[in-house]
Amino acid sequence: MPVNTLGCVHIVLRVDDIDGMVRDLKEKGIQFCSETYEEIKDGTIAGMKYPDK
Repeated sequence: MPVNTLGCVHIVLRVDDIDGMVRDLKEKGIQFCSETYEEIKDGTIAGMKYPDK
């Protein structure tokens, strides 16, 4: 399911180590809509990541 599908649930968390958090959540059985992320390079939210697809 595309992450921008109408009605798709989005949860936002602010963490220091997103890769570590994703790994921990997956170990607990949490499933993600997207497996790959791109880092925002410029602007006021530089450094944040968003789903690649």
